[in-house]
Amino acid sequence: MITKKYLKKLNKVRLLFADYCPRIYYSKNYHANIEVALAECDEETLDDFMAFEKYCKTKGLGNLISQTFQHDIGGLMSSDKHFVPRVAGFRED
Repeated sequence: MITKKYLKKLNKVRLLFADYCPRIYYSKNYHANIEVALAECDEETLDDFMAFEKYCKTKGLGNLISQTFQHDIGGLMSSDKHFVPRVAGFRED
């Protein structure tokens, strides 16, 4: 079941992609695919995206955010069952 909490997190991650990867996020070729891939993420993966961005900003590693997000969305769009996003494990439980 989709909750308001999930939708808020999804919207936050969409905004992160818009900020850090605007060329692919707003492109005619990828925008719809990115939206679908993000919508198919579980809540934990959305948390990982947000936590990774926070971690990088805290550690002065902001230059890693864009390339990591692009890598991860590409993997999520491929539907490879063995793909593990680079952002995995950054959320605080």
